[in-house]
Amino acid sequence: GVVRPMGAVLPLTPLAALSVGVQQPGTGHLFEQRDKPRLGRLLPYIKRAMQLRLRVRGQAARAAAHAAAIEALAFGLVVCDAGGRILFSNDAAELLAKQQTGILLGRSGQGIGALVPREARALSALVHDAASGGPGNVMRLTAQDGATGLLVLVTPLPRGVHPNLGDGHALIALRPAA
Repeated sequence: GVVRPMGAVLPLTPLAALSVGVQQPGTGHLFEQRDKPRLGRLLPYIKRAMQLRLRVRGQAARAAAHAAAIEALAFGLVVCDAGGRILFSNDAAELLAKQQTGILLGRSGQGIGALVPREARALSALVHDAASGGPGNVMRLTAQDGATGLLVLVTPLPRGVHPNLGDGHALIALRPAA
């Protein structure tokens, strides 16, 4: 029931192409030679849209792989801004906070802290320093039982780790002292 279909093959990447076809039933207007330029004007837009779709799909897959790798780490990882507001924390960091090993984690967008007020102030200063271009440093946090619970490394978030965040963020690694 298809009469005079029109189509084109659009190369999207070196390994992928898209076939575009336009058809009409035999009872409708038959495509003529003059109809080809109309389709031709649409093809660059269709091609670019599909290239963007492939690109976004690839970025989403990479992001999922990165997230899975971060969650698989055996140590806690937190990213926060200079004010200590948490942008990200992995499951290991959340577990360390629940076990009262010395770290306090607010929900996303809230702050990072410590069980001991003096240590909370020191941690806040380290985070602010690292997020503001300082080198960061290490410290110990006291657990609920009074023993050293965590070893903490605070560093500036390396450029390029998350380009959308820009500058002004700290990366905090948490390892149980045991």
